[in-house]
Amino acid sequence: MQHLPQVQAAFRRDGGIDYTACFSRLKNYFASADFVIANLETTLGGEPYSGYPQFRSPGALAGAMRRVGIDVAVAANNHICDRGGAGIRSTLDTLVQAGLEYTGVFADTLPDPARHPLWLRKGDFRVALLNYTYGTNGLSVPRGYTVNRIDTLRIRQDIAGARGNGATHVVLFLHWGNEYETLPNRWQRDLAARSHRWGADLVIGSHPHVVQSVETVSDSSGRICGATVFSMGNFVSNQRFPGTDGGISVRIGLSLGADGRTAYRPEYLIHWTSISSDPGSRSGHRYEIVPAYSRETVSPQQRPGLDRFVRRTRDYMQRYSRGFTEITDDYRKKGKNLVPKADFIAERKAGVRFNQLSHEEQDELIKKDPRYGNIICRCEQISEGEILDAMRSPVPPKSVDAIKHRTRAGMGRCQGGFCQIKVIELLAREFGTDWTEIHLRGEASPILLKKNREEAEKGR
Repeated sequence: MQHLPQVQAAFRRDGGIDYTACFSRLKNYFASADFVIANLETTLGGEPYSGYPQFRSPGALAGAMRRVGIDVAVAANNHICDRGGAGIRSTLDTLVQAGLEYTGVFADTLPDPARHPLWLRKGDFRVALLNYTYGTNGLSVPRGYTVNRIDTLRIRQDIAGARGNGATHVVLFLHWGNEYETLPNRWQRDLAARSHRWGADLVIGSHPHVVQSVETVSDSSGRICGATVFSMGNFVSNQRFPGTDGGISVRIGLSLGADGRTAYRPEYLIHWTSISSDPGSRSGHRYEIVPAYSRETVSPQQRPGLDRFVRRTRDYMQRYSRGFTEITDDYRKKGKNLVPKADFIAERKAGVRFNQLSHEEQDELIKKDPRYGNIICRCEQISEGEILDAMRSPVPPKSVDAIKHRTRAGMGRCQGGFCQIKVIELLAREFGTDWTEIHLRGEASPILLKKNREEAEKGR
Protein backbone atom coordinates (compact mmCIF):
# COMPACT_ATOMS: atom_id res chain seq x y z
CA MET A 1 0.00 0.00 0.00
CA GLN A 2 1.03 3.61 -0.52
CA HIS A 3 -0.34 6.09 1.98
CA LEU A 4 0.49 9.72 1.23
CA PRO A 5 3.34 9.97 3.81
CA GLN A 6 5.06 7.10 1.96
CA VAL A 7 4.75 8.94 -1.34
CA GLN A 8 6.11 12.12 0.21
CA ALA A 9 9.05 10.18 1.68
CA ALA A 10 9.96 8.86 -1.79
CA PHE A 11 10.47 12.40 -3.12
CA ARG A 12 14.16 13.29 -2.91
CA ARG A 13 15.53 16.73 -2.21
CA ASP A 14 17.35 16.58 -5.57
CA GLY A 15 13.98 16.35 -7.33
CA GLY A 16 13.83 12.61 -8.06
CA ILE A 17 11.46 9.91 -6.80
CA ASP A 18 13.14 6.84 -5.37
CA TYR A 19 11.63 3.81 -3.61
CA THR A 20 14.84 1.74 -3.69
CA ALA A 21 15.51 1.91 0.05
CA CYS A 22 12.02 0.62 0.80
CA PHE A 23 12.69 -2.81 -0.71
CA SER A 24 16.48 -3.13 -0.67
CA ARG A 25 16.74 -5.45 2.34
CA LEU A 26 14.67 -8.09 0.50
CA LYS A 27 16.78 -8.32 -2.66
CA ASN A 28 18.69 -11.42 -1.55
CA TYR A 29 15.50 -13.07 -0.34
CA PHE A 30 13.72 -12.48 -3.65
CA ALA A 31 16.77 -13.60 -5.62
CA SER A 32 16.31 -17.12 -4.24
CA ALA A 33 12.89 -17.47 -5.93
CA ASP A 34 11.96 -18.32 -9.49
CA PHE A 35 8.89 -16.08 -9.33
CA VAL A 36 8.01 -13.26 -6.92
CA ILE A 37 4.38 -12.10 -6.79
CA ALA A 38 3.06 -9.04 -4.94
CA ASN A 39 -0.37 -7.54 -4.31
CA LEU A 40 -0.42 -3.95 -5.64
CA GLU A 41 -3.02 -2.05 -3.61
CA THR A 42 -2.80 1.36 -5.26
CA THR A 43 -3.12 2.89 -8.71
CA LEU A 44 -0.08 4.24 -10.55
CA GLY A 45 0.39 7.31 -12.70
CA GLY A 46 1.13 11.02 -12.59
CA GLU A 47 0.16 13.76 -10.19
CA PRO A 48 -1.87 14.58 -8.21
CA TYR A 49 -0.84 11.78 -5.85
CA SER A 50 -3.08 10.69 -3.00
CA GLY A 51 -3.37 8.17 -0.19
CA TYR A 52 -6.38 6.83 1.66
CA PRO A 53 -9.21 6.55 0.72
CA GLN A 54 -8.45 6.76 -3.03
CA PHE A 55 -4.86 5.83 -3.78
CA ARG A 56 -2.63 7.10 -6.58
CA SER A 57 1.15 6.63 -6.45
CA PRO A 58 4.13 7.51 -8.65
CA GLY A 59 5.08 5.09 -11.40
CA ALA A 60 8.56 4.95 -9.86
CA LEU A 61 7.10 2.44 -7.39
CA ALA A 62 6.73 -0.15 -10.17
CA GLY A 63 10.33 0.35 -11.27
CA ALA A 64 11.60 -0.21 -7.73
CA MET A 65 9.49 -3.35 -7.42
CA ARG A 66 10.96 -4.76 -10.60
CA ARG A 67 14.55 -3.89 -9.68
CA VAL A 68 14.29 -5.67 -6.34
CA GLY A 69 13.12 -8.84 -8.10
CA ILE A 70 9.30 -8.76 -8.10
CA ASP A 71 7.96 -10.39 -11.27
CA VAL A 72 4.18 -10.15 -11.04
CA ALA A 73 1.66 -7.69 -9.59
CA VAL A 74 -1.81 -9.01 -8.77
CA ALA A 75 -4.13 -6.03 -9.20
CA ALA A 76 -7.66 -7.20 -8.37
CA ASN A 77 -8.37 -5.46 -5.08
CA ASN A 78 -10.73 -2.91 -3.56
CA HIS A 79 -8.62 0.11 -4.60
CA ILE A 80 -8.04 -0.60 -8.29
CA CYS A 81 -10.98 1.64 -9.33
CA ASP A 82 -9.94 4.55 -7.11
CA ARG A 83 -9.08 6.74 -10.12
CA GLY A 84 -11.56 5.36 -12.62
CA GLY A 85 -10.74 3.99 -16.05
CA ALA A 86 -7.83 6.37 -16.57
CA GLY A 87 -6.30 5.12 -13.32
CA ILE A 88 -6.63 1.50 -14.36
CA ARG A 89 -5.13 2.21 -17.78
CA SER A 90 -2.17 4.17 -16.37
CA THR A 91 -1.54 1.46 -13.75
CA LEU A 92 -1.42 -1.36 -16.30
CA ASP A 93 0.70 0.68 -18.74
CA THR A 94 3.14 1.57 -15.95
CA LEU A 95 3.50 -2.07 -14.90
CA VAL A 96 4.23 -3.14 -18.48
CA GLN A 97 6.78 -0.34 -18.95
CA ALA A 98 8.54 -1.44 -15.75
CA GLY A 99 8.73 -5.03 -16.98
CA LEU A 100 6.16 -6.44 -14.54
CA GLU A 101 3.51 -8.96 -15.47
CA TYR A 102 0.02 -8.52 -14.04
CA THR A 103 -3.34 -10.25 -13.75
CA GLY A 104 -6.77 -9.74 -12.17
CA VAL A 105 -7.56 -6.48 -14.00
CA PHE A 106 -7.80 -5.89 -17.75
CA ALA A 107 -8.25 -2.98 -20.14
CA ASP A 108 -11.03 -4.74 -22.00
CA THR A 109 -14.57 -5.93 -21.45
CA LEU A 110 -13.30 -9.50 -21.10
CA PRO A 111 -10.23 -10.87 -19.31
CA ASP A 112 -7.13 -10.94 -21.46
CA PRO A 113 -6.56 -14.65 -22.29
CA ALA A 114 -2.80 -13.99 -22.24
CA ARG A 115 -3.04 -12.89 -18.61
CA HIS A 116 -6.03 -14.85 -17.28
CA PRO A 117 -4.71 -17.13 -16.13
CA LEU A 118 -1.19 -15.76 -16.08
CA TRP A 119 1.13 -18.65 -16.86
CA LEU A 120 4.38 -19.13 -14.91
CA ARG A 121 6.63 -21.74 -16.50
CA LYS A 122 9.72 -23.37 -15.03
CA GLY A 123 11.01 -26.79 -16.07
CA ASP A 124 8.20 -29.32 -15.79
CA PHE A 125 5.95 -26.87 -13.95
CA ARG A 126 3.19 -24.89 -15.68
CA VAL A 127 1.57 -22.80 -12.96
CA ALA A 128 -1.70 -20.96 -13.65
CA LEU A 129 -2.13 -17.77 -11.59
CA LEU A 130 -5.66 -16.44 -11.02
CA ASN A 131 -6.64 -13.28 -9.11
CA TYR A 132 -10.02 -12.06 -7.78
CA THR A 133 -11.37 -9.45 -5.34
CA TYR A 134 -14.44 -9.28 -3.13
CA GLY A 135 -15.25 -5.76 -4.42
CA THR A 136 -14.06 -2.27 -5.32
CA ASN A 137 -15.27 -0.17 -2.37
CA GLY A 138 -18.63 0.47 -3.98
CA LEU A 139 -17.08 2.03 -7.10
CA SER A 140 -18.38 0.75 -10.42
CA VAL A 141 -15.88 -0.86 -12.76
CA PRO A 142 -15.50 1.64 -15.63
CA ARG A 143 -16.95 0.70 -19.00
CA GLY A 144 -14.40 -1.08 -21.14
CA TYR A 145 -12.49 -2.59 -18.22
CA THR A 146 -12.68 -5.86 -16.28
CA VAL A 147 -11.92 -6.46 -12.62
CA ASN A 148 -12.16 -10.11 -11.59
CA ARG A 149 -14.74 -10.43 -8.82
CA ILE A 150 -14.99 -13.41 -6.49
CA ASP A 151 -17.68 -15.61 -8.00
CA THR A 152 -17.62 -19.25 -7.01
CA LEU A 153 -19.05 -20.52 -10.31
CA ARG A 154 -16.52 -18.55 -12.31
CA ILE A 155 -13.60 -19.52 -10.09
CA ARG A 156 -14.52 -23.17 -10.43
CA GLN A 157 -14.75 -22.84 -14.21
CA ASP A 158 -11.44 -20.96 -14.39
CA ILE A 159 -9.65 -23.63 -12.35
CA ALA A 160 -11.08 -26.37 -14.54
CA GLY A 161 -10.11 -24.43 -17.66
CA ALA A 162 -6.54 -24.00 -16.42
CA ARG A 163 -6.28 -27.71 -15.66
CA GLY A 164 -7.72 -28.52 -19.06
CA ASN A 165 -5.03 -26.35 -20.68
CA GLY A 166 -2.22 -28.24 -19.00
CA ALA A 167 -1.69 -26.50 -15.68
CA THR A 168 0.40 -28.63 -13.34
CA HIS A 169 -0.58 -26.29 -10.48
CA VAL A 170 -3.17 -23.56 -9.91
CA VAL A 171 -2.61 -20.59 -7.59
CA LEU A 172 -5.45 -18.30 -6.48
CA PHE A 173 -4.80 -14.81 -5.13
CA LEU A 174 -7.95 -13.67 -3.32
CA HIS A 175 -8.61 -10.19 -1.92
CA TRP A 176 -11.05 -11.11 0.83
CA GLY A 177 -11.86 -11.22 4.55
CA ASN A 178 -12.59 -8.64 7.23
CA GLU A 179 -10.14 -5.83 7.86
CA TYR A 180 -8.12 -5.99 11.10
CA GLU A 181 -9.52 -9.38 12.14
CA THR A 182 -6.73 -11.81 12.97
CA LEU A 183 -8.77 -14.95 12.38
CA PRO A 184 -10.21 -15.91 8.99
CA ASN A 185 -13.98 -15.83 8.87
CA ARG A 186 -16.28 -18.69 7.92
CA TRP A 187 -16.65 -17.45 4.33
CA GLN A 188 -12.87 -17.43 3.81
CA ARG A 189 -12.53 -20.95 5.19
CA ASP A 190 -15.42 -22.24 3.09
CA LEU A 191 -14.14 -20.65 -0.12
CA ALA A 192 -10.60 -21.90 0.50
CA ALA A 193 -11.81 -25.45 1.12
CA ARG A 194 -13.97 -25.41 -1.98
CA SER A 195 -11.18 -23.93 -4.10
CA HIS A 196 -8.86 -26.76 -3.07
CA ARG A 197 -11.55 -29.32 -3.89
CA TRP A 198 -12.01 -27.73 -7.31
CA GLY A 199 -8.32 -28.10 -8.06
CA ALA A 200 -6.46 -25.08 -6.64
CA ASP A 201 -3.14 -25.97 -5.04
CA LEU A 202 -2.40 -22.66 -3.33
CA VAL A 203 -4.84 -20.03 -2.04
CA ILE A 204 -3.14 -16.77 -1.06
CA GLY A 205 -5.11 -14.00 0.63
CA SER A 206 -4.84 -10.25 1.20
CA HIS A 207 -6.99 -7.32 2.45
CA PRO A 208 -7.31 -7.71 6.27
CA HIS A 209 -4.06 -5.67 6.84
CA VAL A 210 -3.11 -8.07 9.66
CA VAL A 211 -1.62 -11.53 9.51
CA GLN A 212 -4.05 -14.43 9.52
CA SER A 213 -3.25 -18.13 9.75
CA VAL A 214 -1.36 -20.17 7.16
CA GLU A 215 -2.20 -23.86 6.79
CA THR A 216 -1.10 -26.77 4.66
CA VAL A 217 -3.66 -29.08 3.07
CA SER A 218 -3.11 -32.85 3.14
CA ASP A 219 -4.64 -35.73 1.22
CA SER A 220 -6.07 -38.87 2.84
CA SER A 221 -2.58 -40.38 3.12
CA GLY A 222 -1.30 -37.35 5.04
CA ARG A 223 0.81 -36.04 2.18
CA ILE A 224 0.86 -32.24 1.76
CA CYS A 225 -1.02 -31.36 -1.43
CA GLY A 226 -1.47 -27.60 -1.09
CA ALA A 227 -1.70 -24.64 1.26
CA THR A 228 -3.87 -21.69 2.24
CA VAL A 229 -2.53 -18.32 3.37
CA PHE A 230 -5.56 -16.42 4.66
CA SER A 231 -3.82 -13.04 4.97
CA MET A 232 -0.21 -11.86 4.73
CA GLY A 233 -0.88 -8.58 6.54
CA ASN A 234 0.81 -5.40 5.27
CA PHE A 235 3.94 -5.64 3.13
CA VAL A 236 4.56 -1.90 3.50
CA SER A 237 2.18 0.86 4.61
CA ASN A 238 1.88 3.83 6.95
CA GLN A 239 -0.40 1.99 9.36
CA ARG A 240 1.12 1.74 12.82
CA PHE A 241 -1.45 0.34 15.24
CA PRO A 242 -0.67 -3.14 16.60
CA GLY A 243 -0.58 -5.86 13.98
CA THR A 244 -0.68 -3.55 10.95
CA ASP A 245 2.93 -2.32 11.01
CA GLY A 246 4.23 -5.36 9.15
CA GLY A 247 3.28 -8.73 7.75
CA ILE A 248 4.61 -11.95 6.30
CA SER A 249 5.59 -13.11 2.86
CA VAL A 250 5.41 -16.78 1.98
CA ARG A 251 7.81 -18.89 -0.04
CA ILE A 252 6.49 -22.14 -1.47
CA GLY A 253 9.08 -24.57 -2.81
CA LEU A 254 7.86 -27.15 -5.31
CA SER A 255 9.78 -30.22 -6.43
CA LEU A 256 8.84 -33.40 -8.23
CA GLY A 257 9.42 -36.70 -6.44
CA ALA A 258 10.44 -39.97 -8.05
CA ASP A 259 6.75 -40.93 -8.12
CA GLY A 260 5.91 -37.82 -10.16
CA ARG A 261 4.01 -36.17 -7.32
CA THR A 262 4.79 -32.71 -6.04
CA ALA A 263 6.62 -32.18 -2.77
CA TYR A 264 5.85 -28.88 -1.06
CA ARG A 265 8.16 -26.82 1.13
CA PRO A 266 6.03 -24.02 2.64
CA GLU A 267 7.81 -21.23 4.55
CA TYR A 268 7.07 -17.71 5.74
CA LEU A 269 9.18 -14.65 6.50
CA ILE A 270 8.15 -12.06 9.10
CA HIS A 271 8.93 -8.44 8.19
CA TRP A 272 8.25 -5.06 9.75
CA THR A 273 7.94 -1.56 8.31
CA SER A 274 10.57 0.77 9.74
CA ILE A 275 10.01 4.55 9.61
CA SER A 276 13.27 6.39 10.26
CA SER A 277 14.94 9.72 9.53
CA ASP A 278 16.33 10.41 6.06
CA PRO A 279 17.87 13.84 5.39
CA GLY A 280 17.80 13.14 1.64
CA SER A 281 14.02 12.78 1.64
CA ARG A 282 11.84 15.82 1.12
CA SER A 283 9.69 14.72 4.08
CA GLY A 284 12.71 13.74 6.17
CA HIS A 285 11.50 10.13 6.53
CA ARG A 286 12.37 6.74 5.10
CA TYR A 287 10.17 3.64 4.89
CA GLU A 288 11.97 0.29 4.85
CA ILE A 289 10.73 -3.29 4.94
CA VAL A 290 12.91 -5.03 7.54
CA PRO A 291 13.00 -8.87 7.62
CA ALA A 292 13.08 -10.39 11.10
CA TYR A 293 16.56 -11.77 10.42
CA SER A 294 17.90 -8.22 9.82
CA ARG A 295 17.36 -6.99 13.38
CA GLU A 296 21.01 -6.11 13.90
CA THR A 297 20.97 -3.77 10.89
CA VAL A 298 18.39 -1.34 12.32
CA SER A 299 19.11 1.36 14.87
CA PRO A 300 18.66 0.64 18.60
CA GLN A 301 15.75 3.08 18.61
CA GLN A 302 13.93 1.00 15.98
CA ARG A 303 14.48 -2.41 17.53
CA PRO A 304 11.71 -2.33 20.18
CA GLY A 305 9.08 -1.83 17.47
CA LEU A 306 10.55 -4.61 15.34
CA ASP A 307 10.82 -6.92 18.34
CA ARG A 308 7.20 -6.33 19.37
CA PHE A 309 5.87 -7.10 15.91
CA VAL A 310 8.04 -10.17 15.42
CA ARG A 311 7.19 -11.56 18.87
CA ARG A 312 3.47 -10.95 18.37
CA THR A 313 3.47 -12.52 14.90
CA ARG A 314 5.63 -15.46 15.92
CA ASP A 315 3.34 -16.25 18.86
CA TYR A 316 0.30 -16.01 16.60
CA MET A 317 1.78 -18.29 13.95
CA GLN A 318 2.75 -20.90 16.51
CA ARG A 319 -0.76 -20.84 17.96
CA TYR A 320 -2.94 -20.75 14.87
CA SER A 321 -0.92 -21.98 11.86
CA ARG A 322 0.27 -25.38 10.78
CA GLY A 323 2.63 -26.94 8.29
CA PHE A 324 4.76 -23.84 7.57
CA THR A 325 8.33 -23.16 8.72
CA GLU A 326 9.59 -19.68 9.59
CA ILE A 327 12.53 -18.31 7.58
CA THR A 328 14.99 -17.01 10.15
CA ASP A 329 18.28 -16.73 8.26
CA ASP A 330 19.43 -14.63 5.29
CA TYR A 331 21.82 -17.34 4.12
CA ARG A 332 22.80 -15.63 0.85
CA LYS A 333 23.87 -12.44 2.61
CA LYS A 334 26.01 -14.38 5.04
CA GLY A 335 27.65 -16.25 2.17
CA LYS A 336 27.18 -19.72 3.60
CA ASN A 337 28.10 -22.58 1.31
CA LEU A 338 25.12 -24.86 1.70
CA VAL A 339 25.38 -28.42 0.47
CA PRO A 340 22.14 -30.40 -0.01
CA LYS A 341 21.84 -33.27 2.42
CA ALA A 342 21.74 -36.53 0.49
CA ASP A 343 19.25 -38.25 2.81
CA PHE A 344 17.15 -35.16 3.58
CA ILE A 345 13.48 -36.00 4.16
CA ALA A 346 11.52 -33.23 2.47
CA GLU A 347 8.21 -34.17 4.05
CA ARG A 348 7.10 -35.29 7.48
CA LYS A 349 4.20 -37.63 6.96
CA ALA A 350 1.15 -36.12 8.58
CA GLY A 351 -1.13 -38.13 10.79
CA VAL A 352 -4.67 -39.16 9.98
CA ARG A 353 -7.13 -36.30 9.39
CA PHE A 354 -10.33 -38.10 10.29
CA ASN A 355 -12.66 -35.26 9.30
CA GLN A 356 -11.15 -35.14 5.81
CA LEU A 357 -11.82 -38.81 5.06
CA SER A 358 -14.82 -40.10 3.16
CA HIS A 359 -17.50 -41.96 5.14
CA GLU A 360 -16.23 -45.23 3.69
CA GLU A 361 -12.65 -44.48 4.75
CA GLN A 362 -13.83 -43.47 8.22
CA ASP A 363 -15.77 -46.70 8.63
CA GLU A 364 -12.78 -48.76 7.53
CA LEU A 365 -10.47 -46.94 9.95
CA ILE A 366 -12.86 -47.36 12.88
CA LYS A 367 -13.03 -51.10 12.17
CA LYS A 368 -9.24 -51.27 12.48
CA ASP A 369 -9.08 -49.02 15.57
CA PRO A 370 -12.32 -48.01 17.35
CA ARG A 371 -10.55 -45.07 18.99
CA TYR A 372 -10.92 -43.16 15.72
CA GLY A 373 -14.65 -43.36 16.27
CA ASN A 374 -14.41 -41.64 19.66
CA ILE A 375 -14.71 -37.91 18.87
CA ILE A 376 -12.91 -35.83 21.50
CA CYS A 377 -13.30 -32.38 19.90
CA ARG A 378 -16.81 -31.99 18.53
CA CYS A 379 -16.23 -28.61 16.89
CA GLU A 380 -13.27 -29.76 14.76
CA GLN A 381 -14.25 -33.47 14.69
CA ILE A 382 -10.90 -34.63 16.11
CA SER A 383 -10.84 -38.23 17.31
CA GLU A 384 -9.07 -39.96 20.17
CA GLY A 385 -7.05 -41.92 17.63
CA GLU A 386 -5.61 -38.75 16.10
CA ILE A 387 -4.64 -37.35 19.47
CA LEU A 388 -2.96 -40.61 20.48
CA ASP A 389 -1.08 -40.65 17.15
CA ALA A 390 0.31 -37.22 18.01
CA MET A 391 1.25 -38.27 21.55
CA ARG A 392 3.13 -41.29 20.20
CA SER A 393 5.06 -39.36 17.57
CA PRO A 394 8.87 -38.87 17.82
CA VAL A 395 8.33 -35.41 19.33
CA PRO A 396 5.20 -35.84 21.45
CA PRO A 397 3.04 -32.88 22.54
CA LYS A 398 2.71 -32.88 26.33
CA SER A 399 0.49 -29.88 27.07
CA VAL A 400 -3.09 -29.00 26.18
CA ASP A 401 -2.04 -26.24 23.79
CA ALA A 402 0.56 -28.49 22.18
CA ILE A 403 -2.22 -31.00 21.43
CA LYS A 404 -4.31 -28.10 20.11
CA HIS A 405 -1.58 -26.93 17.74
CA ARG A 406 -0.73 -30.43 16.55
CA THR A 407 -4.25 -31.79 16.05
CA ARG A 408 -6.62 -28.75 16.16
CA ALA A 409 -8.48 -30.24 19.16
CA GLY A 410 -9.75 -27.15 21.00
CA MET A 411 -9.53 -24.77 18.03
CA GLY A 412 -13.24 -24.78 17.30
CA ARG A 413 -16.16 -22.65 18.31
CA CYS A 414 -16.10 -23.52 22.02
CA GLN A 415 -12.29 -23.17 22.30
CA GLY A 416 -11.92 -26.32 24.36
CA GLY A 417 -15.00 -25.84 26.54
CA PHE A 418 -16.11 -29.38 25.73
CA CYS A 419 -12.89 -31.24 24.96
CA GLN A 420 -10.25 -29.74 27.26
CA ILE A 421 -11.00 -32.03 30.16
CA LYS A 422 -10.94 -35.03 27.81
CA VAL A 423 -7.55 -33.97 26.46
CA ILE A 424 -6.25 -33.63 30.03
CA GLU A 425 -7.48 -37.14 30.76
CA LEU A 426 -5.74 -38.55 27.67
CA LEU A 427 -2.47 -36.77 28.48
CA ALA A 428 -2.48 -38.05 32.05
CA ARG A 429 -3.28 -41.57 30.95
CA GLU A 430 -0.79 -41.71 28.08
CA PHE A 431 2.16 -40.26 30.00
CA GLY A 432 1.32 -41.82 33.35
CA THR A 433 1.07 -38.55 35.24
CA ASP A 434 -1.38 -36.88 37.58
CA TRP A 435 -4.06 -34.55 36.20
CA THR A 436 -2.68 -31.67 38.27
CA GLU A 437 0.65 -32.01 36.43
CA ILE A 438 -0.92 -31.32 33.03
CA HIS A 439 -0.30 -27.73 31.92
CA LEU A 440 -1.91 -25.47 29.37
CA ARG A 441 1.27 -24.30 27.69
CA GLY A 442 4.30 -24.87 29.90
CA GLU A 443 5.44 -25.16 33.47
CA ALA A 444 3.94 -21.82 34.52
CA SER A 445 0.42 -22.58 33.30
CA PRO A 446 -1.24 -25.24 35.50
CA ILE A 447 -4.91 -25.93 34.80
CA LEU A 448 -5.94 -27.94 37.85
CA LEU A 449 -4.33 -26.76 41.09
CA LYS A 450 -5.36 -29.59 43.39
CA LYS A 451 -7.67 -32.56 43.64
CA ASN A 452 -11.09 -32.26 45.15
CA ARG A 453 -12.20 -34.83 47.70
CA GLU A 454 -14.19 -36.95 45.25
CA GLU A 455 -11.23 -37.25 42.85
CA ALA A 456 -8.87 -38.08 45.70
CA GLU A 457 -11.18 -40.89 46.82
CA LYS A 458 -11.17 -42.27 43.27
CA GLY A 459 -7.38 -42.23 43.26
CA ARG A 460 -7.05 -39.75 40.45
